[in-house]
Amino acid sequence: MEGGSLLPFALQYMKQLREKEHNFNFPHDHHFQSQIDTFPNDSLSRLGEGNALIISLFCIDMPADVELRDESNRKSLLLKLASVHSVIHSSIIPTYNKNYRHSWFVGGSGISFGLHCGDGDTGEREIPHLRAVVHYGPHPLDELFAIAMMMRISSDLLCFDNYNVAIECWDIDDGQIMLIEGANDLPFWVDDEIGVEAMAKRVYIVNGQIQLLPPCYLGNSYGSQESSGKYILTRKESLDALMDLMSIKSSQKRDSKVLALNRAMQKRLDPFCKAISHAMDSTTQTIRHLLVEYLHTAAIVVPIQLALVLQHRPDLIPVAILTFCRRVSENGIAAAHNSVGGKTASRDVIPFENLVFTKIMIPKILYAMLLTAAGQLPPPMKTPRHYRSMELNRIKRQCENGGMAYAHFRHAIEAGMRLSLGFEWIIFDDQTKVKGSISASRPLLCCSTEERLTKHASRIDIEAGGDGKWIQSSWEVGPNDSTEEDNIAPLVKCPVWCPEILQGGICPISNPGKSVAKHVLDAFKIAKRKNLASNDILRLFPIPRDSEVDSDDWIDVNSIDDLEEKLKDITKFTDWKTRSKNDEEEIKLRAMDTLAQGVNTFIEGSSDLLEGISSDEKRKTDGLAVNSEICMKILHRVLSENPTNLRFDDLAPPGVQKHALESNDLLKFFSKEDFDWDDDEGMNDIDEDMKGIMVSTCRPLAGNQCVLSR
Repeated sequence: MEGGSLLPFALQYMKQLREKEHNFNFPHDHHFQSQIDTFPNDSLSRLGEGNALIISLFCIDMPADVELRDESNRKSLLLKLASVHSVIHSSIIPTYNKNYRHSWFVGGSGISFGLHCGDGDTGEREIPHLRAVVHYGPHPLDELFAIAMMMRISSDLLCFDNYNVAIECWDIDDGQIMLIEGANDLPFWVDDEIGVEAMAKRVYIVNGQIQLLPPCYLGNSYGSQESSGKYILTRKESLDALMDLMSIKSSQKRDSKVLALNRAMQKRLDPFCKAISHAMDSTTQTIRHLLVEYLHTAAIVVPIQLALVLQHRPDLIPVAILTFCRRVSENGIAAAHNSVGGKTASRDVIPFENLVFTKIMIPKILYAMLLTAAGQLPPPMKTPRHYRSMELNRIKRQCENGGMAYAHFRHAIEAGMRLSLGFEWIIFDDQTKVKGSISASRPLLCCSTEERLTKHASRIDIEAGGDGKWIQSSWEVGPNDSTEEDNIAPLVKCPVWCPEILQGGICPISNPGKSVAKHVLDAFKIAKRKNLASNDILRLFPIPRDSEVDSDDWIDVNSIDDLEEKLKDITKFTDWKTRSKNDEEEIKLRAMDTLAQGVNTFIEGSSDLLEGISSDEKRKTDGLAVNSEICMKILHRVLSENPTNLRFDDLAPPGVQKHALESNDLLKFFSKEDFDWDDDEGMNDIDEDMKGIMVSTCRPLAGNQCVLSR
């Protein structure tokens, strides 16, 4: 095997994988080195090395037989897409952010749509649409949240603005991600008849529901092709089939398997949809409890200036974490210990003083990356030289010696220092233009209105089959002299995905072309304007309570074996927690039955008449028969002058055999020791007055018969 031809290739591939393990050159221009070199001929390979979701939004409220070669049809479609873009970014997404502002893995504003067309991967002409790309990193949280947003956006556009859209979510690594998430509920024809490859353009989100194009829709005019690729559709064929399917389903019952797929996806995305719409189950439920599986709320110690920045711009936290991980990856552990190599150019910007406790709520993957530098620098980290102070030592002692009250602060200082270093390095790299840093990448792009229309929007029209001249002529005429049909006002504010969104920075819609360092510096300038010594500012950062932060025990994993043991414990705990109420009630009933059976066995069990309770199973009566003569004789003997003379053998009345006493129910409650009294038990000390009262009370009952019911 060692001399075989496959071994060198396998070793080379393994080396590449190991090199990529610590490669933090993420694909965005606004983060690290860009991999996009030319425009506009982008392709999927230029979007990055993976872990990205491509979102394509199409308008489907136009007739299926409309040809885009007609200029009026193209104009209508482009203007409608621009209007949809305006509604999404000026109304819908800001409303979602008010309810819950998600911390995207790459930071910034997250989903940003831009006008796009381009040629398809099979050479056919694409249809203009809106595109957005979500880089979700090593965990699919952003991907799931983005799909949930698309569910709501498609529904809200139709409900409130009467825009009927179809949205495709395509993972560049896995393909149709919604088919993967709902793999257990797919119709049989997805795998058995159509196949995975041909499902590429057959899955859409329409009005908040997943729609699958069945095998009755074929490529090349639905059936002229009989080869194995007959199910492969072009984009136009796919959208025409979708509109036809929607018109049929309005009058027919939907496929039960498609309904099951929608239920499965809705169940998976339900927490995110509730967070977006703020539809909590109760008044006490919060975003933190709703998304506890994905998010972590941590207490950290940072300078008050940085605390104000985090409060005002939480979208910068992921950028600082990724910067910290990249810097440790490039320069080693010493980079974290020595901060910026002794050149603290940003020391005056973020002095590590006036420390306060604050809370951050970020995805668990980002918190794990922060505390471990993506597995390269686990805690504890040596305190940087310019961070050391008496104030820091005091807070350390407070956290270490505070006992259980400060148990949730054990990583507060560690996380705060690492996050501060991330912000420091962002500013330092911008000031010194370090090679390979964020600021050293190719400059970001901010197009003027004229360039957007005459260069990029015209290109979209050309890619759709036109010549772009109507956009040029409408721009030259101006808004005052143009007719209503030639009004291109919606296009003026609609950016093009490539290159405006792709090179626009972390906030390409609100702040196109603005670098990360500029975002950070502006945020600190706003923080500096506030009176940091005022009591109002200090009241913004009270010490968090234990109930306000999450335990981070889940991060204490030192090896794979430790992880497996922790997962076993979690599984056991989950099994116990998820036990149904019926099972618990059944266990309680079994315990009660066991107790009842034991008591019944004890009562009904046989024993010696003189040593305990005796039962005669053959003798079943409704009442307890008591011989009054024997009862009175016992009482008389007890209250007499000489109770020691009372013996069991003397209780038989005249004419009654002694063995007949065994059938007397009253004697079942006495043993032989009950009648054998000794003088040393203090029976002679009974109050004489009480004995007289008892004797006088019992004499009238002598000779009477009584029955004591059970």
